[in-house]
Amino acid sequence: MMTDRVMKKPIRGRQLSKRDLYDEEFFRTHFAKIEIESRLEFLLNRANSLEELLLKAKEVNLTIDLKQKM
Repeated sequence: MMTDRVMKKPIRGRQLSKRDLYDEEFFRTHFAKIEIESRLEFLLNRANSLEELLLKAKEVNLTIDLKQKM
């Protein structure tokens, strides 16, 4: 039994589909996102407060913009 390609499960997480074609822009954003996530996980383990997290984020060249609830 052959299944149609659209019926297959979507790729989740960090897995890439071997069938799809990816351009250079995709890989730039994909690997940049992974790098940002790893830096943020590193900082979250070491920060004791929000102010300390924002200060350490600036040291590793990350900017964190806080959203205001309305």
